[in-house]
Amino acid sequence: MDKVAFITHTTDKGGASESFLTVMKALSDKITYADHLLIYPETNKNDAYAALKDTMPHFQWRLPFSWIFRGAEPGIHRKAYRMVMEGFAMFAFLFKYNKILAREQVRTIYLNSIVLWCLLPVLPQHLNLVIHIRETVDDSLEGKLAVWTIRHFADTIIAIDANVAKPFADLHWKVKIIPNPIDMTRARGLRERKDMLRSRIEVPKENFVVAFIAPVGQMKGHPFLLKALEKIKTDNITFVLAGLPDHNNILVEKLKAYQNIKYLGEMGDVSNIYALSDLVIRCEDYLPLGRTVWEGMYAGLPALLPIRPQDDKSVIIDYLGRYIYTYTATNVIDFIKWIYIIRDYKIFIPYPESNNITESKNKFISALGESPSKISILQYAPPGKMAQ
Repeated sequence: MDKVAFITHTTDKGGASESFLTVMKALSDKITYADHLLIYPETNKNDAYAALKDTMPHFQWRLPFSWIFRGAEPGIHRKAYRMVMEGFAMFAFLFKYNKILAREQVRTIYLNSIVLWCLLPVLPQHLNLVIHIRETVDDSLEGKLAVWTIRHFADTIIAIDANVAKPFADLHWKVKIIPNPIDMTRARGLRERKDMLRSRIEVPKENFVVAFIAPVGQMKGHPFLLKALEKIKTDNITFVLAGLPDHNNILVEKLKAYQNIKYLGEMGDVSNIYALSDLVIRCEDYLPLGRTVWEGMYAGLPALLPIRPQDDKSVIIDYLGRYIYTYTATNVIDFIKWIYIIRDYKIFIPYPESNNITESKNKFISALGESPSKISILQYAPPGKMAQ
């Protein structure tokens, strides 16, 4: 396998983007970046990606972004705009950018998210097509079409856990379960300085600190947290929030009105937050096993996750076991009850490992094919802005 073209749907500081960067950094001892090309959208900015671009020729282009993952609720105008962009991107790949792939002699194409699924039918079918799935697909018509397309056009499906792999479980020869690459070694080391880290953000050292790291908005369940804050009477529980608002600042301002909320905005390195915290939470209305859950686990913290009766609890038992607590999704009383239980009884045993980088790296290379001698990272630009 001579070249792999990586296509990422975002370069922001979200989970998928950070996971991709972690893998790329970890691969530095396994590959030689002889031809450096990367496909990524023109609208995103990330300082970590700027470092990549300093050493790699690059292109940019507006890529598709399908709102087919569970919890996504874009406005109708925003969704219509995205659908137009998806059609435009498919047209561009079919008639122009596949020529670049051929010119660069790419052999494998890696799609960094399920939101790029609509590229699969228009990419050269003689190439090895790999898609990375980190999200649970919703039940919409577009979601069903995405699942059908992935099943029929992808040669390899990388899934972060068995839960997101369910629609493809019968395609066992295609599916590779590879957890997100996580390294919380620094966070564990900083836990010895927990009191100092808390004093920096004016959190009493004796408080029970709950970390909630996610873009602030409806999709991640912040309105649910607002309801819970109305009922939490104790003043020795502090919620530390990090993440930019997904649409506007209204939710942020409502959250900041509570004295036991510390809102830190966007943070590039979240190690300090995990180091000063006692618990990681998620507040969606379904069972999420996203990056922050794994980060918290490798940082030595328990996680409290929502679960519905129809959710498969075996996923938690098989993958995270005793390191995870659950509450009934959307049930404020049950959520608060479990926070009190975890705070008062302190029965949690920390996960023994601080990272899974080596394991994830080796599995990732295996999923792309045989160990590559060099990897091309392909990146597109608007007409007239092609990198030299």
